[in-house]
Amino acid sequence: MKYSHQAILLVRKYFIFLLLLIFSGLSWAENKPLGILLSEYTYIDYQAFLAGRDILEVESFDGPRARREVVEMILFVKALHAGGYRTSYQPIFSESRYLRILKNLKRDKNRIAVNTFWLYDIKRSADDFYITDPVIPMGKYVVGLYTSVKNKKALSIRSREDLKDITVVSSKQWHVDWKAVNSMPFKAIYNAVEWFSMLRMVEANRADVMLFSFQASEDMGITRESIHIIPVPNVKVVLPGSRHWVVSKNMDNAEEIYSALQIGLAKMRKSGEVKKILNESGFIHPKVDSWELLNAEIIPLLTP
Repeated sequence: MKYSHQAILLVRKYFIFLLLLIFSGLSWAENKPLGILLSEYTYIDYQAFLAGRDILEVESFDGPRARREVVEMILFVKALHAGGYRTSYQPIFSESRYLRILKNLKRDKNRIAVNTFWLYDIKRSADDFYITDPVIPMGKYVVGLYTSVKNKKALSIRSREDLKDITVVSSKQWHVDWKAVNSMPFKAIYNAVEWFSMLRMVEANRADVMLFSFQASEDMGITRESIHIIPVPNVKVVLPGSRHWVVSKNMDNAEEIYSALQIGLAKMRKSGEVKKILNESGFIHPKVDSWELLNAEIIPLLTP
């Protein structure tokens, strides 16, 4: 689906109003509004996924818009609510890069990221943050080698040995991803700063594959601006590490927010709700259970 600049602006205005209504309605505003950082695309997909439903009453989590960033936002709101912290939410769009967001959060008093970070990256600034228990535990972040539907060479990959004829694109700032691709025998590894640049490179056959989390759509593919990529069947890669929410110690009510996330996450994990959401969204995809893991032997080397 192609998002024009004008469409994004219109959708942004509408969704800001709608999200504030939804979040205000479920939070009773016992604490001052909490600024949540997210990208415009995540925001659009999140609202498309909800389709007018109350987030606390959603019972089915499948659908083409239920990608990882959207799922993490759902988990964040549910966990904070389950932990007893009542607030309204103010969405703040950020197009900053992953590590820049983490760096800026150190000093932030009024904003929090709804998406998780790798423990590998957080540990460098551990004194600045409260770090939650894993939202995505070690060994659970399994991704596919995504390629163009026209790339027959990539679609024929069946083993680690086949990677010697394959090129891959990733980002050096994504440390866990970068280490993972560098520990496999790809023919060449290309660096790109932005995710969409990677998508375009794969579509144009300037790189054969890119790492991407599995989707709940029928072919497990994802479409952006008329570009459609799908996973190479029967192979998968594990990204060794765990992902966590962080709360800046400089934030107002930091300890209360952190405590609520911890309590809520524990409740949801015990009840099976975390597993249900991750499974139904396709992030932990039952279809790939028996697929060949291409990098099993490197997991101990990449553990933070």
